[in-house]
Amino acid sequence: MRKWTMILIMMILFGYGGCVARERSHFLTLAPCGMELSGIAYGKTETWGGSFLGLPGDSETGVIVYYLPESTVTAVEAQGVVYLEGLRCTRQLPRHRGHFTNWLPTPVAPDSRWADQVTTAGFLNRYGFGIPIRTDIEAMIDKAISTPGALYAYSGSGFMLVVPRERRTVYMYAG
Repeated sequence: MRKWTMILIMMILFGYGGCVARERSHFLTLAPCGMELSGIAYGKTETWGGSFLGLPGDSETGVIVYYLPESTVTAVEAQGVVYLEGLRCTRQLPRHRGHFTNWLPTPVAPDSRWADQVTTAGFLNRYGFGIPIRTDIEAMIDKAISTPGALYAYSGSGFMLVVPRERRTVYMYAG
């Protein structure tokens, strides 16, 4: 009996580890193609739909915060939009991989992609499927989108924000 208990525990642990690795890999595929990242600082996503698998047509909302390496921060600070527009993929990637163009400096201009206000909550809740995120992450994003010093772009249902002073890149999506 003890042997089977240990086998069951090992299966659960390996299964969990595989899910965590898959989630991390998925988060990295959402980042701007060609941008160097040094890891994931925070990630929270939720899916609403007919099953636990996440099927086409389901509503998804998420926030992923990436660490930027010093070399990327330096390049963004020196070249700004020119650096970001020049990012290129070096290999074939899934079609949903972050292809961001038309980078702009903050503050973010309000448009139809923001529910009622240009805030983190305003973007995430634009279709009524907002999610709560850590307050320090929300404060960092709200400050970055409302003041000069960061750059942003849209891609499909996503919003990418590069915040050199925080050494972070943020990807938010709602759809």
